[in-house]
Amino acid sequence: LNAFSTAQGLVHPLRQVITSGAPLPRATWEALQTQTPLRVTEVLGSTETGGIATRNAPNADFVPFEGIVVSADESGRMLLHSPYL
Repeated sequence: LNAFSTAQGLVHPLRQVITSGAPLPRATWEALQTQTPLRVTEVLGSTETGGIATRNAPNADFVPFEGIVVSADESGRMLLHSPYL
């Protein structure tokens, strides 16, 4: 998995996988990390919020994008302050 193939031929070699929409299964992370040279970036978000944070390892914390503040109220509910909402 070093390049992307189309009907027109080979496209530039792939360098990165960006995933969003659902958590990437740990087995998929591990396969990509051990079997390819591709860097993996997972984006956290929802239809309502858009992308709000990213991480580059399956056990890493998500880091909010610049300008986004994530906190929790007393019941543990996530509070999101974003200029993009």
